[in-house]
This record gives sequence, C-alpha cells and structure tokens, in this order.
Amino acid sequence: MAGELERCGTNCDDIGTHSMRKGAATYCSSGSTACPPAIAVHLRAGWALGGVQDRYLRHDSAGDMFVGRTVSGLPILDADFATLPPRFHGGREQVEIAKRIGFRQLPRSASLIGEFALASIVYHYEYLKENLPGNHPIFQSPLMRDEQMMQVLKGFIKVGPPNGDDNISATGIPPHVVLLSEFRSLKAAFEKQQVDQQNVVNEVVAGVRLALEDTVDIRNTPNSNQIATTVIDCLHREGYVRQRPDEDENYAPGVAPVATTVHQTSNNFSLYTWGGGFHAFPEDVALPEGTTEQAWVFWCCGDPARSLPPFRRLKSVDLREKKHKKRLSDLKFLMGLVEERASALNIDTRTLTTTEEAVEVFRRCEDVLEMPDEIQTLESDAVISWFGKQ
Repeated sequence: MAGELERCGTNCDDIGTHSMRKGAATYCSSGSTACPPAIAVHLRAGWALGGVQDRYLRHDSAGDMFVGRTVSGLPILDADFATLPPRFHGGREQVEIAKRIGFRQLPRSASLIGEFALASIVYHYEYLKENLPGNHPIFQSPLMRDEQMMQVLKGFIKVGPPNGDDNISATGIPPHVVLLSEFRSLKAAFEKQQVDQQNVVNEVVAGVRLALEDTVDIRNTPNSNQIATTVIDCLHREGYVRQRPDEDENYAPGVAPVATTVHQTSNNFSLYTWGGGFHAFPEDVALPEGTTEQAWVFWCCGDPARSLPPFRRLKSVDLREKKHKKRLSDLKFLMGLVEERASALNIDTRTLTTTEEAVEVFRRCEDVLEMPDEIQTLESDAVISWFGKQ
C-alpha cells in the first residue's frame, strides 16, 4: 500500500482515519451521474449539517446499502453491482462443523453472521495465504490449519448475482443496475437461441441430404460425386490425367474430392477442379508482376516453382475478378506483338521451354514494343496500360 501511495505522489504518513472517511465519501459522490444520495453519504460518513439535515433531510436503509456497495468497489455501471457476497450452497453438515470449530463462543443469535464470515474466509483463503505472513494469528486457528476441510468447504461456495436458488436478495440496488441485469439475461438467451437455431439448420440440411441420397439410390440416379468420379475415371482411362503419387488418398466409395483434387497432366502440369469445372490454373492464380520481359518469361515458361503451365494457356474463365480479366486482355495483346515479331523471324515461340531461351527471343523482338512519339492507335493503349502497372 505504501508503494502504491508513493507512486501516486502521496506520503503514507499523511494518511489518517479521517483521510479514509473523506476519500470514501469523495469516491461515492463522484464519477457517475447515478451516485448514492448525498444525504446517505453524509450520514454514512458520520457528518452533520446542523439541525436542518437531521430534522428535515432523511434517507432510508436502501440509500445506506447503496453507499456500502459503492464504497466496496463494485462496478456501479455493470450488472455485477448487484452481486451477493460469498455464501454456502449445500453442505449444511460440513458448514455447521466448521462453524463450531472456528467460532467456539459464537452466540446462537449471530449464527448466520458467522456463516457469512466463514464463507468469506473460505472464498479468500488463497488470497490470505499469498498476502499474509505464515505466522499471522489467523493461521493459528484450527480451522485454517485444516487444509482438507477448507478445500471441502470451498466446493460449497457460491458467488455472483442472486438466482432462484438463493434465500437472500440483493439490496441497495438502483434501477439502472436491474435493467443491466435484464439486458445481460436477454443477451445470453439470444446467443443460446442462435446456437440452437444453427443446430436445427444443420440437422435439417443433414436430413434433407440423407433423404435425397436415399431417393437417388432408389431411383438409381447418379449424384454429383458419382458423376465427378466417372469423369475423372474416363480421363484416367484415356491417358489425359494421372494422379500425383504423393496426393493419393483413400476416399469413401462413390465420393470424389472434386473441390480440392489436383491431377497431373501428360505435360507434367496440374489440372485443378474448382468453381464446378476443370482449370489449368489454381483458383488463386495472379498475373505476373514486373517488367515486360519477366511477363514474357511467364508467358512462355510458366511458373516452375508453383508447377504452373505457360501463361499463354491462361483464359478469362481461370480468373474470378473482372479487373484481372481486363489485365489478361492487355497481356495477351502485348505478348501477341512479340509473338508476331518472332514469327516474322521464323522463331516458334511455343517450343521455348527455358528462361534463357525466352529471354534471348524477347531481346531479339523487343523493338516491336517501342512506342512512337505520336500514339494514334487504340491498340497502343494496351501497351501503355501494361507499362503503367509495372
């Protein structure tokens, strides 16, 4: 505590009993527009304003309880402001034994007070052990030295807001806290309802799918998985497709991994199935970035690191976004100019398989991409568009 006061710039020697009372009163009467009544704070602090306050200004017990909850540090703008103190729920026999051990001379009229005191000690048992020295008088009590009994009693401790199982209710609660508590209950009920509805939806979908599969079996009509399996088997049989050895998996009869299957073509390039069809490129394929020479290398040689074929095979159906399709159109026009120049030089660009060959051909044909000072053709816009993306 002394260290915390020093951190705040206060000397612990300057703190007295009146400082605690005044500080608590300041805390109760500030920080919120729903503070306890000023009269209740004055009376709780033991202050008097002459004969006027005591004679004409009065408060009931709820105001004093409100002050007590506030000064104890409970969050006034949260539903937990209505929380109840630690209390026992069940274990009546063990609780009575512990009360007799811990409070030998406890009057019968104070039995309930002793029970709440015992519950508070049990609830804060670990905190007391961590923050009090081992030779503290409280640990000399036979009850506190019985670790096994403390653990048994801890199993009967209940904390939190009141519910239907409690025989006590929270007092000193302002109306807004009651509303916050109701809102919390509504939120929990709504979240539970969402989970229940999702479970019902999943059950209905599963039931409909099962019913459809049963109907298909009865009518001897193939389903989508069976059709996909048949198509792939035909491709295997004709030699167009062969499965990668490291991707062979065991699937249930009649089920084909249509959404994620990757098949190896005779040219050692993968065949991908997504979007309901076969594609030479994966779903996340992106057009090459960089210089036009680099784009030409991708155009002729593909991307060996990702086992992608030459990008001259790329079609608009292999791209999802419209802007990528537009850029593919520009790329095709640009690469077409290079291919035309290569054809004029009797070079077959489709036989280029290495980066070295592609670069050599490009450098022999790159003069076709030089733009004149006056650009008057619409086709030149594609060249400008592509260069603008570099």
